[in-house]
Amino acid sequence: MRAHHEHAGVQKHACWAFVNLSLGDDVVQMQIVQAGAIASLVHAMRHIPKDVTIQELACCALGNLACQNIKNILAITEAGGIAYILDAKFMHIEQVYVQELACKVLANLSNTQGSQKIIAKRGGIQRILEAMRTHMTDADVQQFACLALRNLTSNNQANALVTRNAGGIQVVLTSLRAHAGHAEVQRNATEALMQLLQDIT
Repeated sequence: MRAHHEHAGVQKHACWAFVNLSLGDDVVQMQIVQAGAIASLVHAMRHIPKDVTIQELACCALGNLACQNIKNILAITEAGGIAYILDAKFMHIEQVYVQELACKVLANLSNTQGSQKIIAKRGGIQRILEAMRTHMTDADVQQFACLALRNLTSNNQANALVTRNAGGIQVVLTSLRAHAGHAEVQRNATEALMQLLQDIT
């Protein structure tokens, strides 16, 4: 991938391959990470930021690799992945699938305090809320955005305060009402609200 870092076609095919392989078991995931998958995916996001498909696929693969895997979360964070995920959210705000997958990977990355801090410091909470406001009718964006907010504010009063100050409670309440029949939105939004409200006296 790095030898052809500006060739969109090569990068897309490689990202597709990593998406498929990242769905494998722990052994397969470990093998592709050891082969440089995380660095290659971050590299693709960095060098071809305007290509929607590459950003979608890279977010998808990174999200799969970060799912309940602390070692991979740390590797993605150390590779600078958070910055490029947030860049994708900013650059492609109207692209619903980019927003969904970026929210999903941020939700998975937010399971460590270090990642929580970096995401918040880089404006990730505001990016998530912006996606929710822009795509309020899309249940998948809402589902993963609420999950990301829940994880970012879990045992993190500073992030909860940032979220409240950015209007997060109202946005989550609006999502809750807009998707009354969607179980995952209801669960994630309710849990996010519990995190946001528990420190208010």
